[in-house]
Amino acid sequence: MVRGKVEMKRIETASSRQVTFSKRRNGLLKKAYELSVLCDAEVALIIFSQKGRLYEFSSSKVEMKATMFRCKCLFDNSNSTRNLKTGYEKSHLAFDIFLT
Repeated sequence: MVRGKVEMKRIETASSRQVTFSKRRNGLLKKAYELSVLCDAEVALIIFSQKGRLYEFSSSKVEMKATMFRCKCLFDNSNSTRNLKTGYEKSHLAFDIFLT
């Protein structure tokens, strides 16, 4: 069975959006774990839900704490809703830690 290409747009129904978020979040967490085990890589993953709940994975607790600190600094130091360097909205600032 061939899966169709998913159109990248916001899911309008709140319950469907939450179900999709949960499934994709779990998939990302599993992939991060697999990458760390299979490739002996240090992996840190931070996900914020629409309501601001934090989900995280790290193959090293020390590294996760450092990543969390850097992410918190990005949120605390942002005076506008957009990051001047990347143009991402505030909810996407967690990606900036990997761009710097």
